[in-house]
Amino acid sequence: MELQDRLEQLKKEIAPILEASGAEIIELTLKRAGKRLMLRLLADKEGGITIDECALLNRKIGDLIEEKALINEKHLLEISSPGLDRPLRAKKDFEKVLGEEIEFWLAEPVEDKAYLSGIARAADEENVTIEYKEDENISIPYDNINKARRKI
Repeated sequence: MELQDRLEQLKKEIAPILEASGAEIIELTLKRAGKRLMLRLLADKEGGITIDECALLNRKIGDLIEEKALINEKHLLEISSPGLDRPLRAKKDFEKVLGEEIEFWLAEPVEDKAYLSGIARAADEENVTIEYKEDENISIPYDNINKARRKI
């Protein structure tokens, strides 16, 4: 099974555990790390997620992986909170950072640039709008964003 297919299956299995605890998947990655697989989960919830909650989720998700044999080889499971450099992906993420400076790494250049930064001004269903230069706004489609985060 390809890593991407396995990742999608893991996401479907893990989501209910997070929802039951009031949390959500911010980012889930599955990569090879030498002879093992590394499953990394960034989880968050309204008001933030604690270290103890991450540890509890780690136990529950680890048990699920073993019970359902979702990963049949040596693996590491890492669960953490996203912190200040939380990845921004969807409308709800950008709505939380309106008025803040955001960095973007783009799949396709905008204004001949693959990297942009600006103040988040609006977020709709398809785009985030930033103030790119003084009083000059630009809309960036979510599907053109490789990576976005608060500028720290």
